[in-house]
Amino acid sequence: MDCAKEISQALSQNYDYERYTLNSEQALSDVREKFSDDRIAFVLACALNGTSDGRIAKEVKDFARDTLQNVPELYT
Repeated sequence: MDCAKEISQALSQNYDYERYTLNSEQALSDVREKFSDDRIAFVLACALNGTSDGRIAKEVKDFARDTLQNVPELYT
């Protein structure tokens, strides 16, 4: 939960609402200060797995599915 909150906060702080752009490199850097890449990937995969949102690229959806493929259901 802490990692998910940190991701949300980093996205919010690094989003330019006037230009509709995200400084994703800075957002990731902010989250990496507290959490490992594996943990960040797991949390994002859980959030994106099974989404039907057309704004999310197929490659991202595939990443979520593949990341969670070998994770016991208990953890997701």
